[in-house]
Amino acid sequence: ESCDGASNCAQGRNMSMENLLALLRASDNIDDAVEIEETIKEVWKAHASYDMRCRLDSGVAELLRGNKETSLSIFEELVTDDPTYFEAWNKKSTCHFMVGEMEKSMESARKAVDLCPQHFQAMNGLGLVQYETRRYRLAAESFRQSIGLDPWSPVSSRLAACSDLLKDMDIDVGEEGAEEVSAPYEK
Repeated sequence: ESCDGASNCAQGRNMSMENLLALLRASDNIDDAVEIEETIKEVWKAHASYDMRCRLDSGVAELLRGNKETSLSIFEELVTDDPTYFEAWNKKSTCHFMVGEMEKSMESARKAVDLCPQHFQAMNGLGLVQYETRRYRLAAESFRQSIGLDPWSPVSSRLAACSDLLKDMDIDVGEEGAEEVSAPYEK
């Protein structure tokens, strides 16, 4: 399923999301990768409604100014007005994370990924929340999925940390079982 169709992105683009992701995976230098990532992020922010896109930008601006609660309120309104606007869900997840609401952050990140399975940033966010809440196996899986879409993702060090923690605790990274485990230094 693609994230560049329907109401959230402009129709008729020469470059599909699948093609952009293929270019990202094939990129052989960081400069090209960053440019492709930025293009993908712009596509994700797109919305058929100019007002919705402007409000998303306003929420991001508020977040950058440090107004987390105002920003969160904007993103909550956006997902109420259009529950399919996956980038608003992703930004809402970021706000919840920044105010320490980990479960709400996880719920919003999951919603973004459900709506857009290729959203590697939402997967990164989901993995970070899972890591912070000691769900290391799930975090490792989220980071792996993200890196599969974006090999230039900055989460590879977090994936390595999750793998090391799980190995130190003698837990197979792919093993089913308890979601929450404590790191050795937390015991």
